[in-house]
Amino acid sequence: MRSHHHAAAHRFSVQPLTVAQARLDRMAKGVSKIEDGLGYGKWLHGEAVGCGMVMAAHLSHALGLVDSAFVERLTRLISAAGLPIQAPVLDEKDNAGKYLELMQVDKKAEAGEIRFILIDGPGKACVRGADLGVVRQVIARCCSA
Repeated sequence: MRSHHHAAAHRFSVQPLTVAQARLDRMAKGVSKIEDGLGYGKWLHGEAVGCGMVMAAHLSHALGLVDSAFVERLTRLISAAGLPIQAPVLDEKDNAGKYLELMQVDKKAEAGEIRFILIDGPGKACVRGADLGVVRQVIARCCSA
């Protein structure tokens, strides 16, 4: 019986992350803006959402909300689902600036401040602003040519 309980606990250990993923899907509007920046048809919406979740995890880590093990785990799950985990470079001269420009028109932006859906621990999400210098660093880390 004990091994059955352990197996069940292990099987459901990804549930908090799944809840976080569902909550993070609310970022779809901002992701759609980034999809527009890519050019229609380059990425499917789900691909952009998956990659956006990885970026949100990295930003959450940079802000001290989750540890690196959480980011690695979420990244592995997104990759295992066949979704991209690296965001594209949208502008060779100021890539982070282009991302920030596209996020500025997101419905979560308030009074000129970009607000991000972040992971506040397994199964928990929050919406808040972040220092743009930190955001630029995360964008640079998460983008590939």
